[in-house]
Amino acid sequence: MKKWGIFLAIIVGLVFYFTRCTYDHLANPVVPKKDTTGTKVIDTTKKITDTIKIRPITTCSPDTVYFTNVVLPLISSNCGKSGCHNATSRVKGYNLTSYNGIMPIVSAGSPNGSKLYTYMAGIKKQMPPTGKLPQTDIDTIVKWINQGAKNNTCNASNSQCDSTDVSFASTIVPIINTYCRGCHNSSLQSGGVELDTYTGVQFVSQTGQLMGGLTGVLPQMPQTGAKLSNCYIGTFRQWIKEGAKNN
Repeated sequence: MKKWGIFLAIIVGLVFYFTRCTYDHLANPVVPKKDTTGTKVIDTTKKITDTIKIRPITTCSPDTVYFTNVVLPLISSNCGKSGCHNATSRVKGYNLTSYNGIMPIVSAGSPNGSKLYTYMAGIKKQMPPTGKLPQTDIDTIVKWINQGAKNNTCNASNSQCDSTDVSFASTIVPIINTYCRGCHNSSLQSGGVELDTYTGVQFVSQTGQLMGGLTGVLPQMPQTGAKLSNCYIGTFRQWIKEGAKNN
């Protein structure tokens, strides 16, 4: 009997406890607190959990020439085309579509000792045969060689991208020279497209060929190397949206 008495006492105690807790909760509910301005309610009854993951931004150094971002697309566009120095054609035994393929004609730290530079500069036989590259591009190759001809990269997808101040001369032309000019110039108009003049670029921007190729709606451009970054594609889109001006 004692055991039953103890058991009943425990049951009564638990009922009283939970009933009291429920009553206290109803009698003294948690009221959301107002902020000092009184314009909004801050709910303090919920646990705030930050579920937003902010991707760190990697900014490419303006003083560094990155092989993957600049040098490789520049060389691939102008030298690694079909019939020249790509993996299939390998004219003179050179495949200039990769770092390992380019380095046999590069002497790190010595532009004059590098066939890549001496041919591009016309010191020896002019390459590419379609015409000398813009001096700014040759200077870029020289700077990369002087910096040690490293197989370096900057993650462009995580870099800051500013497409708010776009001009043809300072923004569009450098991208075209790096990625497109080797195939689409006045001497070699691949697909009937010529991109080394404003008139040529403006024409394909109006017909939709430019954005179609860059976005992959049409056959992907550039054909060699990776697709342009979203930043570069957005830059072209913004330039066209603003009227594709010769500014």
